[in-house]
Amino acid sequence: MDDELFAVPLYAGARGIFYRQDLFEAAGLGEPATLDELADTVIALGEANPEDTPGFSGMYLAAVDVHGCGSLMFAGGGAWAEETGDSWQEKLTDPATHAALERIERLFAEGTAYAQDSASAQTSFENYFNDGSVGLLIGTGNIGVKIDQALWDEDKVGVMPIPSDTAGEVGQTFAGGSNISLAANAQNPELAREALKILFSEDFQKLIGANGWTPGNTRYADSVDGAFSEISGMVIENSKLTPNTPQWGAVNSNNYVHDFWAALAGGMSIDDATQQYGADIENTLNS
Repeated sequence: MDDELFAVPLYAGARGIFYRQDLFEAAGLGEPATLDELADTVIALGEANPEDTPGFSGMYLAAVDVHGCGSLMFAGGGAWAEETGDSWQEKLTDPATHAALERIERLFAEGTAYAQDSASAQTSFENYFNDGSVGLLIGTGNIGVKIDQALWDEDKVGVMPIPSDTAGEVGQTFAGGSNISLAANAQNPELAREALKILFSEDFQKLIGANGWTPGNTRYADSVDGAFSEISGMVIENSKLTPNTPQWGAVNSNNYVHDFWAALAGGMSIDDATQQYGADIENTLNS
């Protein structure tokens, strides 16, 4: 912050796409190169339902998965807010964000049966993928280790970055995780420094990758378990964060982000939702 280093990333959850490439092939669909192609492909896959699975959806997308929805918004050029001078201005009503939200609105309506899925079900959303109920997930690298090994062994799973509006360019997505630093008032600063050396050693960073998370030192990004390792580095390096201010915690505490996605999934118009929650977010960030 302000060109000063206060902490360093320990690990990150890079978001990408897991998809059933066998179902794509059976439906005559290729890997989408843009976000519009992604939406078209997901909807077409749901309509094709290659295995005649009851209740099949092209993808899993739920309002309660705020970071999955947010990643699609970021990838399409949208944003929650931007800092201008000493104040924050909401960007939900910005034309670029509006365009990204139109695509998400279409996916809620036509691409998934899970727009209003429960929070408890979303915590195990890979189950929908494993039992063949959906053909595509947006998830962090650790989801790969939760996908049935048989699907991997049978070469039925593909992995790709979330695309952007432009073919050949990776979309910006949300990357969460944890940062770590040395406390100014640490009782044992030398011991703390040694602990940091261990945490950022090659062995420990690769252990993080083996559990499906992207190591904070992206030099070891290829240690992420499975096929996700092929994209984790580029996804993290092209990621985007929520507004960098302590007041974003207040935005989350007020449930504005969750309620915004729930409103869209429930049928509120984009104009009404962005005006209402854009104002709420802006007022909170500037309070």
